[in-house]
Amino acid sequence: MLKPTLGHDESAGSTQSNRPVWIQIRAGYACVEARSLLGDADELQIIHGERTYILRRTRQNKLILVA
Repeated sequence: MLKPTLGHDESAGSTQSNRPVWIQIRAGYACVEARSLLGDADELQIIHGERTYILRRTRQNKLILVA
């Protein structure tokens, strides 16, 4: 079952605030399409506690998560 939630970007000058993020629950895990998070961007910053991670899409269309 897919359910939309509203993601938001609070950075100054953002033009993609409140873009829908589709989440599917499978076997107890939340699944998200990468394109739903990244859109046309090649990078996404993820803040987890005190750390910021960067999710990058490569030229080969692979994903890399770096701290």
